[in-house]
Amino acid sequence: MNLQQFHKSFVVKRTALVVTILVFIFSRFLQMTEANQLILWGSTIIEISTALGLLFLSNRFINIRHRTLLPAVFYLLLMGAGASSFENWDICIASVCMLFCLFFLFASYQQVYSQGSALNIALILTVGSFAWPPLLWFFPVFWYGMYQFKSLNFRSFFASLIGFLVVYLFIFTWSVYSNDLSFFWNNLPDWQDLIQIQSFYFTIGEYVLLGYLVILLISSGFNIFISRISEKIKVLKTLSFLYLVCILVFVALFLQPNGKDEWFAIHCMTLSFLVSDLFTVADKKATTWGMFITILFLVTLFFI
Repeated sequence: MNLQQFHKSFVVKRTALVVTILVFIFSRFLQMTEANQLILWGSTIIEISTALGLLFLSNRFINIRHRTLLPAVFYLLLMGAGASSFENWDICIASVCMLFCLFFLFASYQQVYSQGSALNIALILTVGSFAWPPLLWFFPVFWYGMYQFKSLNFRSFFASLIGFLVVYLFIFTWSVYSNDLSFFWNNLPDWQDLIQIQSFYFTIGEYVLLGYLVILLISSGFNIFISRISEKIKVLKTLSFLYLVCILVFVALFLQPNGKDEWFAIHCMTLSFLVSDLFTVADKKATTWGMFITILFLVTLFFI
């Protein structure tokens, strides 16, 4: 078996995914103590489920040019290599919310009656914002995504606003019923915290990882916008939207480093699709070697 044949086998065989999951679990097990074992097991199960959810999205909506298991593999490798804290439920909440929002967005592609998807996305983002407020910033991002997918219209935009308002109307009603309006005011979004820009500082290992991610982003952008002109319009629109989200989240990671783990988790979700699409085709040796070098690099950081 030559290198290209091994590459084609690697991207579709379950062995790579199973080994990645086992390594991911083993790395968490090494950091487990009696005090943190519950949250570590919980976050590990949720992140593995998120990886499988990304795999479902990839195969269900054909977001990349070939069916492959790489989205789940790269998501777990990126999360293992880059997350500085594994004991943070906000990471899991942000990832799960983004996963479901992407599902409803992809399902709305060229749907005239997309109010249901818009409402569901708004409800998920609003409810999730109580755990991690920056999720509210994704409202305009998903509006743009629906516009790209030709599913944004007056009805879907209005449904999105209703999804946001209904959550706070429920809280307001409960506050009135409990005769405690302070509960409502205390749960309103703190916009000053949302727009606050913080000074960033990363460790040397994090700078190395972020530098490599920039290389992957540039390579993925070249792959999407230059070498993919003849691809299906749906695939191009999906990948270009994910690329935009990836860039925005990468910038937000530097602007609000206090939430870098949550931003990085969302970045891993979108980047896993882009990198998987970049590395699925084995017609060039540079692509094949790039995939294995990337995996080796991430596995090395995984344990360091």
